[in-house]
Amino acid sequence: MTTPEPFPPVASLLPHSGANVFLTKVLAKSGDEIACLGVCPNLADLGLPPMSALRVIGIEIASQAVAAYAALERNISAPAAVGYLIAIRHCRLHPVPLAAGDVLEVRCKSTWRDNFFGIFDCHIHLQATQQLLLEGALSFYQPLTAEPHE
Repeated sequence: MTTPEPFPPVASLLPHSGANVFLTKVLAKSGDEIACLGVCPNLADLGLPPMSALRVIGIEIASQAVAAYAALERNISAPAAVGYLIAIRHCRLHPVPLAAGDVLEVRCKSTWRDNFFGIFDCHIHLQATQQLLLEGALSFYQPLTAEPHE
């Protein structure tokens, strides 16, 4: 990955707002890769069993990193258009206890893409211990006409 550069605030790159933004910072971006930091929300607020909540949050944080990548790749200062997660392959969840506020490091690498579709290998680690939380390949569809949601 290349040397980090000043990036716009991560919330300005995402088609999300408020408490739905789990990323806190873009650390680095190179041609096909992005590294970001995110924060674990209170999993109890999701109303799901802890491991189910971890799956949902892990996939959402990885998806937000891909959205930030898309916005930076298009060299725009506005949020990326809404994209759709269409498949998850080879996803492995590693049971690591998480608490609200834990900092997560997300790394995603584009392995294939065209104008509408992309596949990204994603890994999420607990920053404090570097324990692997989630790994897998996420596939996305992003129409050119979609508008960001508030």
